[in-house]
Amino acid sequence: MQGRASAFDFPLKFMLTRMCNNPGRFNMADLDHAGLTVISPLNSVTFVENHDTDLESAQKIVSNKLLAYAYILTSEGYPSVSYKDYSTDPGCYGLQPKIDNLIWIHEVLASGATQQL
Repeated sequence: MQGRASAFDFPLKFMLTRMCNNPGRFNMADLDHAGLTVISPLNSVTFVENHDTDLESAQKIVSNKLLAYAYILTSEGYPSVSYKDYSTDPGCYGLQPKIDNLIWIHEVLASGATQQL
């Protein structure tokens, strides 16, 4: 990152929250050029949940969370996976096996610039 600061992409996170929590009523075209990733993908930290947003019901993804992980792990930006989503510890969501598949796709198959179709 050549010494440049990075920022959590909250505008994208809020868009992903609307997408996941409103299945069938979300216009997927709204994801085109959403968030900070469009401005500077190498300095944008994409995320689905963090320790703050997981606590507040208005900002929390309550359904289709893996859809949001699929998006951030196959798009530009520096993806971050929430411990609580990934871990199988008590009180966590235990999505590790499915997130591991998405991480493999991120590392092996997803490369280059994002193309919106």
